[in-house]
Formats: sequence, structure tokens, C-alpha cells
Amino acid sequence: MALADQVPLSIDIEFIALTDTAQLKPGPEVPARETKDGLASIYISILAPIFVQFFESYNDWLYQKHKHPDNWPEVWRFGRIVRNAIAHGGKIDVRQKEAPASWRGLSYSAADNGRDIVSRVGDLATGDVFTLMIEMSEELDNQGCLA
Repeated sequence: MALADQVPLSIDIEFIALTDTAQLKPGPEVPARETKDGLASIYISILAPIFVQFFESYNDWLYQKHKHPDNWPEVWRFGRIVRNAIAHGGKIDVRQKEAPASWRGLSYSAADNGRDIVSRVGDLATGDVFTLMIEMSEELDNQGCLA
């Protein structure tokens, strides 16, 4: 639809567990992260400012409710690391006084400073960042955020 300059009426997103291969539709083999196509950096470049805007929209609310980021819900603490990495060229920039944060098997701390996580060759693909935003939004609902 985008190529035809049309606006979709809806967008459906489906999450399938990696262990449930019976539901996967046949298609081309997914290349390894190191061999992503040239559009991967464009995708993350488009999503990065959207992620930062989303994060900043609720940053004050989280500080008011939980005071210090170490007290934030885990998904938001991880999101904070991602937001800061986006602001530092895709590389982790964790202050020494911050607690480590984990999400879906990834864990980052000050020991990982300089690690490339949000780029064409980083740990997080565009879909990962998008999924993180969805889970952060769900956590806001769980926390009773009406902002």
C-alpha cells in the first residue's frame, strides 16, 4: 500500500513463539544479522526518533511515580538504555550508578558501554525496537498511566 501511496485501514501484528514453527508461513530464509540488507539501517533510522519521542512522552510520569530509574519497571529500564544508545549513535552509554537492565535475554550495564546495540549490526533489529515499544506501552497500562 505504501508503494501505491495508499493509507491502510488497519495494520495487523502477530507474535508467534519461535518454538511454534507449525504456524510459520513458508518464505525465504531469514539471513543472519551480520548479513542484513542495506535497508536495515534506514529502517532503524526511521524508528529511532519515534522510539525516543515515545520514551520522552512518559519519562516525567515515570520519574514522578518511581523517582529513580532503578525503581522503574524492568522493560522501561531497558528502554531507557535503548533510548540513551539511540542518542549516542546506537552505542550503550550507561552511567556507573545505574542498575543493569534486561529484556528478552539481553542484559546491559555500564560494563557494556560502547557496545553497538541499535544499528544495522547491533543487537536490536527494527522489529525488536518496535516490540519493545509495545511491551513498554503495555507496562504503562499495567501501572495505571493515563497520560
